[in-house]
Amino acid sequence: MLYGKSKMRSLNSFVKTTICFLFLTSVLCFSSTARSNSMVFNVLDYGAKGNGKANDAVAIQKAIDACARTGGRVLLPAGRTFYSGAIYLKGNIDFHVEKGAIFLGSSNEEDYGPYADALINAVDAPNISITGGGQINGNASAFMNELRPGGDIYEPKWGTHKGCLGSKGTIKRRYMLMTLIKCDHLKITDITLKDSASWFIHPVGCDDVLIDGISIIGDLRVPNNDGIDPDHCRNVRISNCYIHTGDDAIVFKNTLLCDEWADFGPCENNTVTGCVIVSRSSALKIDEVWNDCRNIVFDSCVIYASNRGMCIQSRDRGNIGNIMFSNIIVNTQLHSAWWWGKAEPICITHMPRNAETKLGRVSNITFSNIICNSENSVYIHGWKGNPVEDIVLDNVKVTIDKKTHWQGGWYDPRPGNVFKVNAPKPASPAEELNQRKGLYRHNTVGIYCENAKDVTLRDVQVKWGRNRPEYYGSALETHNVQGLVLDNFKGNAAHKALPGWSEKR
Repeated sequence: MLYGKSKMRSLNSFVKTTICFLFLTSVLCFSSTARSNSMVFNVLDYGAKGNGKANDAVAIQKAIDACARTGGRVLLPAGRTFYSGAIYLKGNIDFHVEKGAIFLGSSNEEDYGPYADALINAVDAPNISITGGGQINGNASAFMNELRPGGDIYEPKWGTHKGCLGSKGTIKRRYMLMTLIKCDHLKITDITLKDSASWFIHPVGCDDVLIDGISIIGDLRVPNNDGIDPDHCRNVRISNCYIHTGDDAIVFKNTLLCDEWADFGPCENNTVTGCVIVSRSSALKIDEVWNDCRNIVFDSCVIYASNRGMCIQSRDRGNIGNIMFSNIIVNTQLHSAWWWGKAEPICITHMPRNAETKLGRVSNITFSNIICNSENSVYIHGWKGNPVEDIVLDNVKVTIDKKTHWQGGWYDPRPGNVFKVNAPKPASPAEELNQRKGLYRHNTVGIYCENAKDVTLRDVQVKWGRNRPEYYGSALETHNVQGLVLDNFKGNAAHKALPGWSEKR
């Protein structure tokens, strides 16, 4: 095709403009890349030794403070162990523990100061990320005493400090791995967290939290080493994580550990997806609800070798509602009475913490497409005069089989001091421990439901394994349940002399 002179001039002008634009873009991109590279703050440049012995907290904090002036990355480089007391992150920082590096918590309580709640602390610090592929280690063994009788739980050493990053008063507490308060747009990705002496990740009052692709590896004998405890948080996404903890693995809360937290509002609009979990307590849980807790989805998770699977534990004034558990495989087993729970694959307990508690409501809870293998019942227990409402089990398969040496035939309504039963004299030290801890004897049934309203069991199946102790009972037992709907419910009693369904009003 032939062009006239005017068209050729226009074409040449267009080509020149395009070349100029591409050149300027490449310069800007190079400049941006250079600027990004210059905004890496290597802790070695600020005096960190990285030899696993010297306390690097001061040097790491200097790097954080320098980075906070412009934003950027604080780098803990590979091949070194950075031993440290408490540090305090600030906004717009990527705390990057490179693959092959270890950030190791100090074993000395004095290295955490009077106010630190954790090894890694932050307050009012938006746009924090914690990344890198390395390991953050809480040095839990330094804060433990000997094992308690039974051998499956440590007796912790309790340090005393001010707590809540400056709140009045002192609390007895071991140090968490991370306490991040009012840190919106928080990301914790692609990193390994190991051996926390208490909770691993405790975001408080945060909005827009992403926790993805991390491994949390705790000693199963360490009490209170919860995995992820979002507290008064909104828009939280927890995905693709492996969690192995002695205490609760993932638990949404609205606590009042500090009085000012009451203003942080509800826990809402959160999801948990694609996680694999081992826990000596509850794998997926909601509890300590002083404000409302609502609109939470747990989906596509595998729970194994755990104590409780899915748990809602209502003891306080907040309401719990619109909660969905779906597409979950859960395998639970008995442990000693030191751990809360008695191998319930699904557990809802709703009762006042004490005689003065104003109890909230629990409603609209759904469990769908669940496969349970356990040593105890699906356990649903509301409070007389304040029942749990609108509970749906849809396509839930429950198989109960005795697998461990721990004593079964008990239900666990802890925590609280208002639930009382007339208990017979204990026949063994194990029974004495169970009773002293607040458990009560009861036959193990397939599904136990008490003080509930509008409960639907749709396509629910109860089966029994080969090992059936004498305390294994009916497929279904109900007490004071109004509006019960059984739609294709299947299940027989564990022993022929018992009814398949035991109903009491």
